Amino acid sequence: MKKKAALFMILTTLTCLEGCGIYWKGRIPEYEKFQYTCADSSAIHSINVVESDVPVRIRTSENDKIYFYYYLPDDDSSRYEIGEEKGTLTVENIVKPNMGIFIAGDETESDSYKNVKFELFLPEDFEGCLELSTSDSDIWTGAVALGEMKAESHEGDIIFENTIIKERLNVSTRYGDIRGTLAGNPTDSSLEMELSAKDGEIQLSYIE
Repeated sequence: MKKKAALFMILTTLTCLEGCGIYWKGRIPEYEKFQYTCADSSAIHSINVVESDVPVRIRTSENDKIYFYYYLPDDDSSRYEIGEEKGTLTVENIVKPNMGIFIAGDETESDSYKNVKFELFLPEDFEGCLELSTSDSDIWTGAVALGEMKAESHEGDIIFENTIIKERLNVSTRYGDIRGTLAGNPTDSSLEMELSAKDGEIQLSYIE
């Protein structure tokens, strides 16, 4: 009788936690890839992306559209809120809190979790404002042109590869590094730059 009562208490507790948006992690979920394309890319002049622990990649679009790829797990432990309003695209990854318990022998049917990332594609002539944040993953920005960029990561690196920033760059990371190359001539630029890597290194250079 006591065993049944204890089991009932456990099941009741789990049900209550699930109802509060908390879930127990006992299986590595399967991830599916999705694509979102802006309804009117030419009207977008500002983009705000809030990620959790997913790597962020910014690349050049293959057309004149603004679009991105994202991944969703089959256990509904995270979802994306996406909006376009008054020239601003907002994307936020909402993650349910979990109990932080990893069960020995967690199973997965595939290694789809290894592919999980957020990839944003911008037209070459975008030159708008981009704001990114992630908790503990890297942010990588390729050869795109931006007017302003703000990027924050708590534990990840922030990396540039021939990126053009014309007006303002504000980048900060707590435990990661800031590194890579910006395209252009710094003597001909009016770029305002603010970099902060409290427990990391800053190795950022220009390439013409």
